[in-house]
Amino acid sequence: MKRRILLLGGAALFAGAALADENKPVVTIDRATFMPAELEVKVGTEIEWINRDSDEHNVTENTKAFRSPILDTGETWRRVFTEAGTVEYYCSLHPHMTGRIRVVA
Repeated sequence: MKRRILLLGGAALFAGAALADENKPVVTIDRATFMPAELEVKVGTEIEWINRDSDEHNVTENTKAFRSPILDTGETWRRVFTEAGTVEYYCSLHPHMTGRIRVVA
């Protein structure tokens, strides 16, 4: 019986984590990839990037409108998107790493 309770408790925690991510999108950096590579969010949304990779990475907008500091393993960076449009970004240390954010009104 205790095992069933723990499993149900774990499911509830997982559901809560998914809800938290929906309210505050998170992009994970791992294995030299931004995951998810594409997001759609509403104007005013804050996105958080978390580096789970063993290498350092950053988040650089294609026209250099913004650039995060270099993120070591476990470090995070956040940005609020205040205008509608498509934002394309990459890691300037590893330019093959790319991502896209569609910001909608």
